[in-house]
Amino acid sequence: MLSDKKNWRKLGKKYRKLVAWLRRGDKLAKRATEETGIKVIWFVPSRKESNRFFFVATFNGKDMSDDEKLKMIGKAIDALEEAWRQM
Repeated sequence: MLSDKKNWRKLGKKYRKLVAWLRRGDKLAKRATEETGIKVIWFVPSRKESNRFFFVATFNGKDMSDDEKLKMIGKAIDALEEAWRQM
C-alpha cells in the first residue's frame, strides 16, 4: 500500500508525519538524480513484512569499460550518500 504513491494522500490524513517522510525521500531521490546524473530511487517496499525504506542508485553499464563502470559506481555512492545525508 505504501509503495503506491496514489495512496499517500489518503494516508496523509491519519499518518501525516509518515507521509511527509515518504514524500521527502522521494523528493531527495529526484534531487540526487538531477545533481549527479545517476538514477536514484526512493524504494518503498510493497510487502507487509518489510518495513525498511532505502535509496537505490542505478545506471546502465552495458557498453562501458571497467574504468567507466568504476567511475559510475563512485558517482552512485556519492549520490546515495548525499540523499541519506539530507534525509
